[in-house]
Amino acid sequence: MVAECQVIDIPRSGVCLRGLRKVLLGAKAVAWGSVMLAMDLIRRLERRLEALLDGVVGTVFRGHIHPSELAERIIREADLAARESASGTVVPNRYVLAVNPDDLDGPHAQLGKELAVMVDELAFDRGWRLEGPSEVVVVASPSAPHGRPRCDGQFLAGRRNPWARLAGPTTVDITVNRAVVGRGGEADVTVSGEHVSRRHAMIWRQEGRVLVSDLGSSNGTAVDGVRIGDRPVEATHHSTITFGDVQYRLEIDT
Repeated sequence: MVAECQVIDIPRSGVCLRGLRKVLLGAKAVAWGSVMLAMDLIRRLERRLEALLDGVVGTVFRGHIHPSELAERIIREADLAARESASGTVVPNRYVLAVNPDDLDGPHAQLGKELAVMVDELAFDRGWRLEGPSEVVVVASPSAPHGRPRCDGQFLAGRRNPWARLAGPTTVDITVNRAVVGRGGEADVTVSGEHVSRRHAMIWRQEGRVLVSDLGSSNGTAVDGVRIGDRPVEATHHSTITFGDVQYRLEIDT
């Protein structure tokens, strides 16, 4: 008897968040659930920035713009610059925010660090892939319009800190989101095994969950003993994931 597992449908379209308070994305048609998720993300980002930057906002900004506006500008740039790849949606991991000097003053380097943390959280929330470590640089630019910072998103490959690992015959780190697991050189996470395909499976975080899907491997993928297909299935901390005939335990960093 074949066991059943829950299959999760995940929306893949990007969402431009900046105008959500006024319009539902103009020409973009999105499900109501996606709109609510985007609005909730903005609220969470604002609460995080207010908590992290309490006492700093007044010394960094002179009343023209607020850190939450910079966060929304980054989100919009990520959405507009998103690319589709064999691994799914990839967005820039480095953002340069050009702010008019009259809008900016004080220790904005710390603000850049906190916004970089936000970029990671955004990517994990949306299920996006970042090719390198997140970085946000806030610079003073006289050519930037007052109250209207410019944002330039860049794709820079580099080593990211692991967010999980697979423990089995060997222990291997999972560093990127939408990580391809396989034995080929194009895999992000290399596992050895006679029955492991070059591009065997994918593991990623999205909407607070860790998901796994098979990439059409020859010998299949199983999560906790249940064989899966190309639709995402949730895995949890210490789930057993089998690639072909090789078993690994998923260890998720908290």
